Amino acid sequence: MRDAAFARMDMDGDGYLTEQDRAAMKNQRELQREERRQARKSEIDLDNDGVISREEFMAAENRKLSRLDTDGDGAISKAEAEAAMNERRGRKGGGRKGQE
Repeated sequence: MRDAAFARMDMDGDGYLTEQDRAAMKNQRELQREERRQARKSEIDLDNDGVISREEFMAAENRKLSRLDTDGDGAISKAEAEAAMNERRGRKGGGRKGQE
């Protein structure tokens, strides 16, 4: 496991962690963030005109609320919020240290 972590950080594969590796990792993370931002924007900008209208924004918020409101009662209960947080943690690879 530690070998895999080192290999991910050793961007040029030379067996050393250098400032260049750190910069490459930072660039990679920034590219990944930008890809996620663009994906979210394209999910909201339904007419693909490059801007998000109030209607598109509200529709996206309503879709989010509908996904959270699993029992369909029009409200997000504490249990539904906790379930959503646990699911999100699971997608990101776990919670905080010490939490299961």
